[in-house]
Amino acid sequence: MANGFSGFGQAIAMIMVVIALKISPNLGWRSAFFLPVIVAAIVAIIYWRLTKDSPESLGLQPFTDDAALTQSENEIQASMGNHGQLYPYIYLLKSWKYDVWLVIIALQSIVRYGLLTWIPLYFTKMLHFDVSSGLIQSLVLPIGMGFGALFVPMLADRYLASNRLPAVIMCALVGGVVALIFPFTRNELLISILLFVAGFFVYAINGLTWAPAMEAGGRQYAATASGMMDFVAYIGASVQAIIFGFTLDGNNWELLFLIITIVNVMMIALALIAGKRK
Repeated sequence: MANGFSGFGQAIAMIMVVIALKISPNLGWRSAFFLPVIVAAIVAIIYWRLTKDSPESLGLQPFTDDAALTQSENEIQASMGNHGQLYPYIYLLKSWKYDVWLVIIALQSIVRYGLLTWIPLYFTKMLHFDVSSGLIQSLVLPIGMGFGALFVPMLADRYLASNRLPAVIMCALVGGVVALIFPFTRNELLISILLFVAGFFVYAINGLTWAPAMEAGGRQYAATASGMMDFVAYIGASVQAIIFGFTLDGNNWELLFLIITIVNVMMIALALIAGKRK
């Protein structure tokens, strides 16, 4: 749910940019930095006022895990001992399953931000839209991401709770195929459909990563596990900016989408290898 609304938030941010450009056209691109920040500040205040850090703070019973998760929590608790402050990182990195998910989320971020960053530019450079029209046309991408992150992890929780890697394979396969055929499409309706499908399946992979992260870290290392996931995800986002920036320096859009397809194939290969390991 958190990742789903993150996707919807990306769509809202695009709309805010268009509104900001209309309200303050004299500021140009700088106007896009004001409105989203104001909304974020308001949300931060609401969040601060409403959130509680435990069920007991509202007079509710303490949260209890099921037997399997309780055993995992006990094992993590037993491992803590008198280790130093870096031990949570060492503990998590020793888990090969957690390491696999770190690589998957890094690759997924290359694809996700590769699409989010450059698709609006694709509309302005290749299809000759203005900035506002290009952003509006791109809205289906983050909307698809929001729905994908809501529904695919929910289905995985129900049918693939013990092994979510098959869901990664399915999503990466669809994302890779869409990226491969996208640059050869000129019909606007078909482009919108492809963007929604790509967003739906690509960002669903992001939603799939957090449950294994929490299982690896337990309540004791939950923040460390999620923090490392986020760190690696944004490393992937940074890498895509460098790779695709150089790629588009020569206006080579076909190569950009080919690289996105290759990264999806890498996720499939990684999931297949990890799935066979006992």
